Amino acid sequence: MRWIRPPSGRVYNSYLSNIQGWFERLKAEPDVVAYSPQLIREVIFSNGKFSYPVRLVGINTATQRKVTNMERDIVEGSLEDISRGDSLILIGRDLMKRLGAHQYGTVNVINPDGSVYQAKIVSVYHTGIKEIDYRFAYSSLSTVQKITRSPGEISSIVVRLTDVNASAATATRWQLLSSDKVESWDQSKEDIRVTLKTQGIVRNATTFTIMLIIAFGIYNILNMVVNQKKREIAILRSLGYSELETIFLFLVQGMILGLGGGLFGMLVGGRLPLHRADQDRRWLGPHAHVLGRGHLPQGLFDRADLLDNSQLSSRPQRRQALPDRNYTVVRLAHERDRLHRAHEELRRPAHRGAAFNLLLR
Repeated sequence: MRWIRPPSGRVYNSYLSNIQGWFERLKAEPDVVAYSPQLIREVIFSNGKFSYPVRLVGINTATQRKVTNMERDIVEGSLEDISRGDSLILIGRDLMKRLGAHQYGTVNVINPDGSVYQAKIVSVYHTGIKEIDYRFAYSSLSTVQKITRSPGEISSIVVRLTDVNASAATATRWQLLSSDKVESWDQSKEDIRVTLKTQGIVRNATTFTIMLIIAFGIYNILNMVVNQKKREIAILRSLGYSELETIFLFLVQGMILGLGGGLFGMLVGGRLPLHRADQDRRWLGPHAHVLGRGHLPQGLFDRADLLDNSQLSSRPQRRQALPDRNYTVVRLAHERDRLHRAHEELRRPAHRGAAFNLLLR
């Protein structure tokens, strides 16, 4: 069997052919949570010398709120305001500013056939997405049918399912039952789906890279600590500590340092933006700065300076004193006495907390 004349041209109409049949079918579907009819028409909004093409959407406010969460984006007025009378519209804030209009002002709605209607702005929304804020305006279903001269017509039905991931399979199944075009959100918004997928890949790659860098940093720190504590490790092994117990001590020490650093970073990172915002409000001038000694407790910098001086200045002094044999003998005696005291200290306590004291010295 073959076509005598292959079909061509447009297959779908600009309105649904069997509205009541769709309503009955959606009511009988167990996976359907709610549905709402819509009428979408292309018009032009004008105000004075400003004009802009807009997609005017007629909705049923009672059922629309069950399907979408558009009410959370309304910044002035409410969704119910557009159903309180004729020629009342909900418009994007960016589009309203571009037209030079304001809330409770009027704009002209121009149809493709040239007919003009006046509509009153009663509600304003803002999503932050320019493609939506500049492009879409909403009104009651009866108002859009009246303005566009489409009595009784419905161009689409928005359906909310219990499982959003099953929307593509459900749309394919419904498409076989009617000549009307049925498509899921990911089929109609392929660009959004690709964007979300790309963002997920970039986010996961960034997270993995950060975790890898942190892991190498922790490994390098622990490796340096182990190399610096070889003598103490030998003492622990001679006292009877097993290899696993010694490794456990270093792991616990690394966990303590990691948790302490994380908490300190959270406290400082959460405080600095607030402090910077306060500084910007008080000094919007050349005297503002990001971080100085006055931003954190003085004792913190004192400890840091003391630590830096004790660690950085000891090595040059030792290098300069190496030719002095008396200093070398005193230094070796001091090291021997310190190890002897540490060995005696480990023999006295029964708990293993002394091992941490030895490692942290």
